[in-house]
Amino acid sequence: MQTCSICFEEKDSDYVSRCINCIESGISCHSCDLKWAKQSKDPCICTVCKNKTKENVSTESKNAYDAIIVRNITPSVPSRSHIVSPEITNQTSTTEEENNNNNEINLDDCNSCSKFTCWIIASLFMSWLFATFSYYVIFRQEKNILNNMHIAIPCGAIIGLPLLFYFRKSFKKNCLNVNDD
Repeated sequence: MQTCSICFEEKDSDYVSRCINCIESGISCHSCDLKWAKQSKDPCICTVCKNKTKENVSTESKNAYDAIIVRNITPSVPSRSHIVSPEITNQTSTTEEENNNNNEINLDDCNSCSKFTCWIIASLFMSWLFATFSYYVIFRQEKNILNNMHIAIPCGAIIGLPLLFYFRKSFKKNCLNVNDD
């Protein structure tokens, strides 16, 4: 009886493939080899040392791997319904790109004083919002937070600024006036 290093089940030695190089860590049962082969990966290659040194690999997993390889190599001719003209594809992709570009943050979103001030206030607000939590819980400060606001605001920025960055598109759409120049 040998233990499969993938599923950790005890299997009979006849139903286990083993790597010549890796000895115990390269043991895998035939059912795990079959799952490996169904993912288009060669069951004869060891999962640990990545060499083709496995022995006693089941013929079922070898056949499954060969069938997948043959199916992937054989070119399939697309049917008429799957063929799309390039003009239609280009039109839809440019429209999607324009929508994504309108939502992305660029230099024009900070070109006026009001927009720049809005971004600064939003980042300070997000930092202040998480200042108490990060000051006392994450950094475990024992001092009074009101006397150390110069430390508390950057502590809150550790959580607040990544959240502002994550929600930057919705912040731009809902909080910044796009026509403001």
